[in-house]
Amino acid sequence: MEFTNAIEMVGITKAFGSNYANKNVNLDVRKGEILSILGENGSGKTTLMNMLAGIYFPDEGKIFVNGQEAIIRSPLDAFNYGIGMIHQHFKLVDLFTACDNIILGEKHSFDFKGAVEKIKAENDGTDKGKFLTVLKYMALPFVAGFDKAKFNLLGRKRAKKLQAEVDKYGFQLDLSRKIYDLSVSEKQTVEIIKVLYRGAEILILDEPTAVLTPQEIEKLFDVLRKMKEDGKSIIIITHKLNEVMAISDRVAILRKGEHIATVNTAETTERELTEMMVGSKVELNINRSEPGRPIPRLMVEGLTLKNMEGYYALKDVTFTARAGEIFGIAGIAGSGQRELLETIAGLYRPEHGDIYYVDPDDDDNEIDLKKKTPAQIRELGVRLSFVPEDRLGMGLVGNMDLTDNVMLRSYGKGHSLFLDRKSPKKVAQNIVDELAVATPSIKTPVRRLSGGNIQKVLVGREISSAPTVFMAAYPVRGLDIGASYTIYNLLNAQKEQGVSVIFVGEDLDVLLALCDRIMVLCDGQVSGIVDARTASKEKIGYMMTSLGGVDKSQNQEKGDENND
Repeated sequence: MEFTNAIEMVGITKAFGSNYANKNVNLDVRKGEILSILGENGSGKTTLMNMLAGIYFPDEGKIFVNGQEAIIRSPLDAFNYGIGMIHQHFKLVDLFTACDNIILGEKHSFDFKGAVEKIKAENDGTDKGKFLTVLKYMALPFVAGFDKAKFNLLGRKRAKKLQAEVDKYGFQLDLSRKIYDLSVSEKQTVEIIKVLYRGAEILILDEPTAVLTPQEIEKLFDVLRKMKEDGKSIIIITHKLNEVMAISDRVAILRKGEHIATVNTAETTERELTEMMVGSKVELNINRSEPGRPIPRLMVEGLTLKNMEGYYALKDVTFTARAGEIFGIAGIAGSGQRELLETIAGLYRPEHGDIYYVDPDDDDNEIDLKKKTPAQIRELGVRLSFVPEDRLGMGLVGNMDLTDNVMLRSYGKGHSLFLDRKSPKKVAQNIVDELAVATPSIKTPVRRLSGGNIQKVLVGREISSAPTVFMAAYPVRGLDIGASYTIYNLLNAQKEQGVSVIFVGEDLDVLLALCDRIMVLCDGQVSGIVDARTASKEKIGYMMTSLGGVDKSQNQEKGDENND
């Protein structure tokens, strides 16, 4: 079977200073296919696609679009070649409607030259004709202004054309709604329609399923399949192997900035793809053990919190985390996960509710954490390892080296005038060795490390402090697959030592494989607590989007049973 290429990238090289993001990459994308770009963190996937989208310009190499060499120096050039990119972080104006966002940026140009030629042609040479010609010239700026106003007015009435685009591919979207009223998947739909409206035939999606529920992912995949049938070429940047196998026709693998191979999805397996990504065999099993002695360690009752804007971030949240188990928390981004953990850690004062810690060093007496400072809570053994998008914004100091960042947790424990650097230095070296942190030495400032390596330092430091309650929020965000499984094994090791692990994650497959129980949050409220061994992705997905997912009373009973 003969294929026609929509895109060919030949010998593409891009360097930032002395570091190569891409080196001599050859890649082709066929018309009417879905191609997945797969690679570890820092393998150059996004950089390569940013060159195709006009955000970067290659240092070496050529790009061909439909067989013709293309010079793409800006996103506008990319649009002119029919290439559109949907970024992971949406670029929308919240106060505008979906329709306004889609047509935003359309250029209007008044043909002054044509208007002048028309006026000249209408001049019959008589005195009256000359007089009218002068008047028409004087009125020309006003005509141009009226024409632009008419364009802007009609722009708001283009909903019919846009609605036809929405219906064509099976999107579900009300174009008259404001962006701030839309769900994450609906915002993503607006971004996709924006590029389709501008005539894109080649679509690039960067991590399109990162914050979607299983139901929303399936709807997106249905839409992508319809686009493929319509002849569109679709490129997906992702790290989720199960989704790669489900949606793509071919998979291109990058490793350390170089193109390793492009294979047919039907002729490969997840294990083979992983080995090509990493360059060696990787064990992809999460060994979940049964909880040893699951006694209550942290009890949260009726927790209610308002954010700075006066809205409820948490409302009547109740659960019990037990020693020797991994208690998962699932939910759409912004459902209160961060606020919940930070409230437990003492960073926020709740409006209502109680937080009790059962202290194993004090005959299991219950301690009210609301009366404790964040430092006192840490001393009790309740540790928070939060990995936000800004990894240096919480817990690590960019200009300090690894040893000094470890000392941030221990400098107050000294017994003399001089700081003890030997113990933190040993801990820092252990973190580098056990988590395979890529750094020249432990004296390197952490700001010089990649995002994934910064993350390893953060998680490793918190685990090294021997917590009794370890709260890990998004601990594998941005990590490659090998490092991710290292973190999962570390969390399991903490569980087996009797630590109560609270794990906030984005990947439902991992939550179901790693956790013992999962609490689902929906708009700051508990939608239900389920047994991870028997629950399904579909059930949790429904619970993430509506309280209880099905019958609220049934899930409340289920939650009460699991809390007993």
